[in-house]
Amino acid sequence: MTQFNVILKYIQLLFIPINQNLDYDFPISTNFFELKTLMSFIILSSLLIVAFALYKKFKIISFGILWFFLTLSVESSIIPLQDVIFEHRTYLPSFGFFLAIISSIYVLLWRRYKFLAISILVCIICTNSYLTYSRNKIWKNDLTLWTDVVLKSPNKARPLLNQGFSFAEMKQYDKAIVNYNKAIYVSPKFEAAYFNRAMAYWNLKRWDDAIADYTQVIEINPKNTEAFGNRGEIYYLLQQWDKALSDYTEIVEIDKKSALAYYKLGNTYSKIQDFENAIDNYSKAIDIDETVAEYYCNRGNALSALGRFKESINNYTHAINLDPNDAKIYFNRAMSYGFLEQWNEAVADFDKTLEIDSRYKEAAALREIAIRNCNR
Repeated sequence: MTQFNVILKYIQLLFIPINQNLDYDFPISTNFFELKTLMSFIILSSLLIVAFALYKKFKIISFGILWFFLTLSVESSIIPLQDVIFEHRTYLPSFGFFLAIISSIYVLLWRRYKFLAISILVCIICTNSYLTYSRNKIWKNDLTLWTDVVLKSPNKARPLLNQGFSFAEMKQYDKAIVNYNKAIYVSPKFEAAYFNRAMAYWNLKRWDDAIADYTQVIEINPKNTEAFGNRGEIYYLLQQWDKALSDYTEIVEIDKKSALAYYKLGNTYSKIQDFENAIDNYSKAIDIDETVAEYYCNRGNALSALGRFKESINNYTHAINLDPNDAKIYFNRAMSYGFLEQWNEAVADFDKTLEIDSRYKEAAALREIAIRNCNR
């Protein structure tokens, strides 16, 4: 029933494209006999009757009207859609609309009032050109666009969210939070608004507020692994290891193919010096994705912490093959060579470390010790 009003709105926009809106807060019709809905139905039905009546004598006009309704029917008919109106749905149907309009001007005016017909066409072209130019100012950037939408749909949560995201992209996090607050007020279960507000709090280092919002996201959607991951990252930063482990474990229970979650579990176990569990989780991450140097490097660190230096060297070598420009990996392998008293190899890795990063002071100091051991 709402689509009767929507289609009439599309026709109005094609005649007079003013007050356009990227995201309408369009009223839903719940009763066919509402005055606006009933009138829209009568007008649209009349247009279809006209199209069929004109078919024999004015086929192009008839075709244009029928084209408009037919091409629009996919997205404006009985098929249910979450968004009842979007202006871009008129792009293809508008061909039929303008074909019918131009053909009507030709039929009615061209032979007897040619100058008037040309004047009308010039007026249409100039008016639409100016309105397009003006509309481009609204589309200048995300903020100007969504500010315009919020002015026209102030009680709709999605425009408020997107305007807030535009502020966040400009690092204006306090303004973004104001928008997210409004979006949540309008739609208290709006998952994306809580998530984006949590990200804004994160950037402001308001950890407790960010945790509260990620928790709200998880209550709304218990399978939101990104919320678990971000909350786990905050717990990790705050050194609340048990809570971080809990969140990362939740992720792998939801998605057993999340290499990043296993990697972060490994990092957290390393922090509490549970190196066996750390190695196990790094290994699971590597089984899923063998292309990340850091997974091998950190497994090498855990193996080195347990005194398994040969295995750690193998892992560092894998990591170097994947990322040959990371000074830290050469440094770590040099350390393992040093523990095995393979001093020449250690010196070579310290040299490579300093070649990549000449300011690596610890590498320079330990290189001197390795050289002295080589000369014994």
